Amino acid sequence: MQYLSDIVKTMRDGIYKGLKLGRRWSTLLRRCEREADRGSRIETAALAALEGDLRRDVSLATVQELSSFASSFSSLLPGFSPNDLVRRSNGYMAVARTPFEDVVWRHLQRLTSDGVRGDEAVYHGVRDAVHEWGTRCLRHVTEHYLAEAGNEAQSVLRAAEGAIKAVNCDEIAARLIRGEKAARPKKHQIELDEDLLGG
Repeated sequence: MQYLSDIVKTMRDGIYKGLKLGRRWSTLLRRCEREADRGSRIETAALAALEGDLRRDVSLATVQELSSFASSFSSLLPGFSPNDLVRRSNGYMAVARTPFEDVVWRHLQRLTSDGVRGDEAVYHGVRDAVHEWGTRCLRHVTEHYLAEAGNEAQSVLRAAEGAIKAVNCDEIAARLIRGEKAARPKKHQIELDEDLLGG
């Protein structure tokens, strides 16, 4: 009984506080821990967390480099292999980058190796990277919550997984590439105990 009461207290105190994923992820997980906040509120928070990480870690200069690299495949002269450009892309990858940028470049390399070119390669590369990033973060969250609360955390994890899967990665990628602002979060009624800076 004491073990169960400790778990309940930990859940009430906020397991998300022990994670180092940034305040937008804390907002998402805090809402997942509150049953009343689940639904559109957590989907909005998941979108903000993923798009926020992308905008923080993938610069406009990187998007321009991606576009330049992907477009260079379209102008290959006879006798040159696409593999030559893929090998040259290791030069792009060697530059110090954020982990998110590394994921984007890896997906772009895969796509160009498969024959995808230009804007289509950049769009799909960013989209696939956002999807992978969400999966990575969810895995990290899952490991943390299971270690802290075991099966008692399953409802929180199901809520987080559903919210992350509901994010439209296509729209996030398109907004970044077009140079548009990030999606504006939907307005929700603010609770008195809600952390306004994290919402």
